[in-house]
Amino acid sequence: MKPITAALVTSLALCASAPAISISIEYVNPADTFFSSEAQSTLSKAAADVSFALTTSLTALSQDKYTGVNGGSTVTVDWGLTYKDPTDGTTTLTESIFSFEPNQFVLKVGSRNIGNSTAGVGAPAGASLAFSGEDVGDGTFAGAVDAMEESSNVGMVRGGPILSTASGSVGSENFDLTFGYALGVIAFDNASTSWNFSYANLPGSGQADFYSVAVHEILHALGVGGGQTWRSNVIGTDWQGPAVANLLGSGVDVIDSSGEHIKTGIQGLAIIDGVQTAVGQEVIMSSTLAPGTRRYLTDVDLAFMSDMGWTVIPEPSHATLAALSVLLVTLRHRR
Repeated sequence: MKPITAALVTSLALCASAPAISISIEYVNPADTFFSSEAQSTLSKAAADVSFALTTSLTALSQDKYTGVNGGSTVTVDWGLTYKDPTDGTTTLTESIFSFEPNQFVLKVGSRNIGNSTAGVGAPAGASLAFSGEDVGDGTFAGAVDAMEESSNVGMVRGGPILSTASGSVGSENFDLTFGYALGVIAFDNASTSWNFSYANLPGSGQADFYSVAVHEILHALGVGGGQTWRSNVIGTDWQGPAVANLLGSGVDVIDSSGEHIKTGIQGLAIIDGVQTAVGQEVIMSSTLAPGTRRYLTDVDLAFMSDMGWTVIPEPSHATLAALSVLLVTLRHRR
């Protein structure tokens, strides 16, 4: 496959209308030789491309405890963000002190022998909760729980999409505590996968493209396939969100059978180096990527993100592009 050049496509430059999120990469094992300087550069490029595309404004998150007070009753929730160590896939690690800057999303990265012909895995962080406080028994405890819930939900969601809701009870009172996106984790296979770590050069036959896998897993870390607002849009293999329906003409049968990916074969328009092109390709969030294949983020992937509650760079519809007589070049890949 030859690299895409400016002469091949007609393109439309995209300008973000709000500050993009900032994806901060943290290597769990800084001494891991899997992450060569080239691999780190390509991963940074993938993170930057996703960052540019998402213009949601996230508030800072430096508070892990939220207290509600009502009369003589008090209740405090103490949050932790939990994730599986990407170097082994089993050890649960917890971030218990928060220091996330405005718009910052932290990505914990590692490598391991993943197996099952899987090149990479990604997921958002989960959460742990601990409660303390006092119910003085005069009927004021319910108000304290409500006050705690209100302040926690504002702080932990950060003004972005809801990642998950933790429901339960503290004392005799029920709660529904929501949290959003601050931390994610991705792991790359370091055993059986033959990698192309270069962004400048396309993968050779039999090689997995590190850039393509990185973008795919970063989007999983940002909720694609598992976040609450993703799941709320999925019914069987149908998608309920309006942005996807507007772009594709329908949300019917666009999700794969697992419910975690866009259905294989759905085409979008590639966004390359911050530019939406007229190059057609399979969406990057389908479940498979053939060896020797490079994929980029597409307008269709971003439509799914938009329906999840992320603010994305403005993308023209396929109909608009056709009206402008833009050349559509379809890249066909062997599966």
